[in-house]
Amino acid sequence: PISELEAERFSQRLKQLLQPFAKRIDVKLGVKLVRAVDLSAYRFLEIIDATKVCERDKILDQSTIELATKTGASRLVRQEDGRVLVGILNQYRYWTPSRARLLAADVLRDYFLAFEGVQ
Repeated sequence: PISELEAERFSQRLKQLLQPFAKRIDVKLGVKLVRAVDLSAYRFLEIIDATKVCERDKILDQSTIELATKTGASRLVRQEDGRVLVGILNQYRYWTPSRARLLAADVLRDYFLAFEGVQ
């Protein structure tokens, strides 16, 4: 499992990579770890538009997490307006700086429209 320090470094690196793109569309981007109490195999972080108020519901339903675990998914993503929730398998190999770069590229390609109000 990753340590809190490693998770913080990952989220800061992700924010650093996404920030220039957010600035171009006038979005104040925030990346923060979600302190989930549940004992799933995933750690969660959210990428948010810090200027919008988002309702925080439960992270993902338990059946989704169980299916992801059963099928061997290393990452779960849920997109909402102004928010992208990411669950990453709680193993260090998925929380490295190079994985942060890959996640940033995926967010830019597939989910960045969430911050422009388009889904």
